[in-house]
Amino acid sequence: MKSIIKLYIYQKPGEEQRALTADMSEWPELFGALLGVFDVEVEWPEVDANPTAILLEHYQQKMMQEGAEHDARMGVLMYRINSLQYLEHQSTQVDQ
Repeated sequence: MKSIIKLYIYQKPGEEQRALTADMSEWPELFGALLGVFDVEVEWPEVDANPTAILLEHYQQKMMQEGAEHDARMGVLMYRINSLQYLEHQSTQVDQ
């Protein structure tokens, strides 16, 4: 398979040139000066893979990650609730 890609050539003073496939010229402090832009034809062998299976795996992993993050946030909230309930219980014990 063939495609034409755009390469953006950047260089910081004292460093080697590097090619990126994205225009990062808004951030010269990070990427250096934009020296040039070139269209390059690239060729690669067709990849024998099932995109549906790969996407399913990605979304299943994303769901597990989201679930773990949700559980962590819920744990923090439960800790705060329990701490406040403990303080409230302690203050009612002192009042009696």
